[in-house]
Amino acid sequence: KEIYLTENEIEAIYKLDYSNNILLDNIRDNFIIGLCTGLRVSDFNNHLNISNIVDGFIEIETKKTGTAVAIPLHKYIVEILKKRNGNLPKQVNDAQFNESIKDVCQDAEIKEITKGLLFDAITKRNKLDYYEKYKLVSSHICRRSFATNLFGKVPNHVIQAVGGWSTEKMMLHYIKKSSREKAEELKKYWEDNDKFK
Repeated sequence: KEIYLTENEIEAIYKLDYSNNILLDNIRDNFIIGLCTGLRVSDFNNHLNISNIVDGFIEIETKKTGTAVAIPLHKYIVEILKKRNGNLPKQVNDAQFNESIKDVCQDAEIKEITKGLLFDAITKRNKLDYYEKYKLVSSHICRRSFATNLFGKVPNHVIQAVGGWSTEKMMLHYIKKSSREKAEELKKYWEDNDKFK
C-alpha cells in the first residue's frame, strides 16, 4: 500500500529538463533533496536553509522530534547547489508540493501499475486499487524511498541515525521492499559471490 521510488526512478526525476519551467524545476529540486536526505517535508521544504550545510553535510534539528541529524550531501544535492549558485531551491507550500510532485513523476514516466491507496472524491475515502504509480506519490515517499534504497547496503543503525529514527523498529517500518525484491537481491548476491557460482 505504501510505495517508494527506486534509485532508477529517482535518477529519471533528477535528469528531467525543466529549464523552461521555473516552478517545476524548483519543485523537482526540493523533491530530490527530500529523496536524498530522508528528511520530512516539514524539514526540507520549510525548515532547511543554507546555514545547515557544513563541510559536505546537512546538519539540522528535525522539527517534529527535535532530533539532531547529520546527512552527507548526495551528489545530486551537490549539483543542485552548483546549479543554483550555492543556494537551495525556493520553498513552496506543502499542498502545492504534493500536487506538483505527481506531475514531476508523470514527466519522469513513473507509470508502472501499482497497488495503493488513492482518495476517491465520490466516496470521500481512500480506495485500495491498482493505479499508475505517479498518482500515488506524496511527500511521505521521500523518507520511505531513502530508507528502502539504503536498506541492506549500509548497517541499519546508520540509516536509523541519519534518518533520525529513535528505534530500529521505527526505521524498519519505512522499508517497503517486497518479498520478491528481497529475493532478487539474494539471487544477485549468490550470482556475484564466487562461493555460490
